[in-house]
Amino acid sequence: MTGLFRKYRVSYPDGTDGFKGTKERYRAGARVRFRFENVGTDTDYSFYADGKKLPALYREGRGYLIRFRMPDHDIEFRYTASSSMFNNEK
Repeated sequence: MTGLFRKYRVSYPDGTDGFKGTKERYRAGARVRFRFENVGTDTDYSFYADGKKLPALYREGRGYLIRFRMPDHDIEFRYTASSSMFNNEK
């Protein structure tokens, strides 16, 4: 299979816990769309496809919406979470 009919794999090395709507394969050019609902307070999240940072829309009560077009090759989807709290005490 070639072109737009071939499905390519998305690997999730960080896992899919907290995500809703992920799939393992998408056709080239498909609109990939899923949510990250396991949002912690005072935590900043970043989402990446093949190392490129993806825009993510946040909605209170619904979490982050991740959207991108599937390229014509297998990709790796990753995310990072870091605490946005810090201590101002001296």
